[in-house]
Amino acid sequence: MMTAAWMILIATAISAEDADGLRWSHQPAESGMRRGWAQITVDAPADVVWKVVTDVDAYADFLPYVTASSVYERRDDGTQRSGYSVTVRGVTSDFVMEGPLSPHQRQWCFVYTDGPATVSRGGRGCWRLNPTETGATELEYEVFLPRVWWIPKSVEARIAEQGLTRLVLGMAARAERIAHP
Repeated sequence: MMTAAWMILIATAISAEDADGLRWSHQPAESGMRRGWAQITVDAPADVVWKVVTDVDAYADFLPYVTASSVYERRDDGTQRSGYSVTVRGVTSDFVMEGPLSPHQRQWCFVYTDGPATVSRGGRGCWRLNPTETGATELEYEVFLPRVWWIPKSVEARIAEQGLTRLVLGMAARAERIAHP
């Protein structure tokens, strides 16, 4: 995973569907922001997928490039404050996200409260899960991040595609391994 903060930094809209059934896009959004979105059907029940998505402590165990991850605080109001470190080519960036967990709605929306200022300031993301009639789960991830002017568009496109797809495919693969050992 390249990290949520690098996934959607492109000025033109691009979307695709791959052989795994992963659908994704990244495109311009409001006022200097970029939107990244991905969705995949996971062959696992929603409660298993929810556990994988919200267990930030385990991210470093299964997501590429994540070298450390931790839940810092779980508040009585359902808010979770979590963080993770991403190391790419010897450079480590730390990110902190905070937002309410909504297990009944199967949704976790958060804002980035700390991290590389030019990448994450004002960023926000949301995981959404929808059970299907077959017992599988539609897993959706959406993120909005500021555009970084000094990153070439071709590099943004490659990072967005690789980061977004690795993140969502990593979550799906982990949930399926747990559901079908």
